[in-house]
Amino acid sequence: MQHVHRSSRRNPIKLITITIAAIVLGLGACGSTTLEQTWTSAAARQQAPLQNVVTMFFSENETVRRAGEDQLARDLSKKGVRATPSYAIVQDEGLKDLDDAMKSKLASLGYDGVVAVRVVEKYQELDYMPGMYDSYWWGYPGYYSSGGYYTETVVRVETKAYSLRTGEVLWLGLTRTVADDAGTVIGDTSKIVAEQLTHNGIGV
Repeated sequence: MQHVHRSSRRNPIKLITITIAAIVLGLGACGSTTLEQTWTSAAARQQAPLQNVVTMFFSENETVRRAGEDQLARDLSKKGVRATPSYAIVQDEGLKDLDDAMKSKLASLGYDGVVAVRVVEKYQELDYMPGMYDSYWWGYPGYYSSGGYYTETVVRVETKAYSLRTGEVLWLGLTRTVADDAGTVIGDTSKIVAEQLTHNGIGV
């Protein structure tokens, strides 16, 4: 019987191509959130911190709305701020805005602030990953792999913190998330917002 010997040495070109493809796909799939812009009212530090707030996430998708409000309420609670999702108070699906009537209603229920979140922009961005060269790769001479283009989903989210005592906006932030799923956008944005509100003395 003839035995066929198969070399354990792998094709380096094929392997490096697979590696590059995996990196490119990974770049498009992973999420990263940054705080692009922020503004704090001069009056924010001149009044008592918000202690009992309502979280609002404006979305036509009720599931996304509830997930966003729940996450923000949890992150604010970790910072010592009592937070209640708006869906537990306002049963209207597809909540679109925070008007004066809503502010008055929430203030009458004993809340002293609102943290409202909305997606203001979502788009696809084309990026390029340059080629890679390794002079010694798995025992083989150096190999070069050409770069490639990949798309990323960019989501910009605006958050405003209102005082129900005065009706004024105390803090505003704009975040940018590179992610393709609502969970990442909600989770990352919520953590940044909770940290910023505490840092700026707006929350406890």
